[in-house]
Amino acid sequence: MVITNIIPMNGIKMIEIPITQIIKIDEPHKFKLHAARWNGSEQPLDIYVKDKKEWYHWNTWRNNKDEFSRQYIFSLIDFYPETDMWLFGGIYEVINRDDIPYSHSYKIKEITEYSACVGRLKVKLEKPSRGRAFYLEHHFNKMKVAEILKQPYSGAHFPGGGWAMKTLIMISIFWFLYLKMKSQIGSLH
Repeated sequence: MVITNIIPMNGIKMIEIPITQIIKIDEPHKFKLHAARWNGSEQPLDIYVKDKKEWYHWNTWRNNKDEFSRQYIFSLIDFYPETDMWLFGGIYEVINRDDIPYSHSYKIKEITEYSACVGRLKVKLEKPSRGRAFYLEHHFNKMKVAEILKQPYSGAHFPGGGWAMKTLIMISIFWFLYLKMKSQIGSLH
């Protein structure tokens, strides 16, 4: 057996894991891919972290056309801190679809078989073209498992030694030194 799907990650060669090894979908033509991303005012990742119920409602929203026109919705959340990275947002069955544009007109039910992966499974997938709803069969086999988090994603983690904290500390030190030097120069005049 020859393994050909090896990709370098941080200098270490890793074997790509297709999402099909974790999520089994026999009939992808019954699914629409919900590629949830910036809607002009909010990031879906921020919504997911803030309020899971509100995230659920993102999957019920209908724009001017029937985008979720199939039996199921395979939902991914744009993980915007990383390029071409998505957070698995669940699989939903469309129970009913009302013909009411610009409203929460889809009635959905979560398929719980993969609920343990929601918010934990990070998926590598090149961003589809503009829009939010796509035929799953065109994208499913391109999805790769990037990471499985120990716990559902709950927002950016900035431990005391994180780069953001170090940057803040450095800015604070430079500002303090600047003010100190400015006061010393002012006292010379």
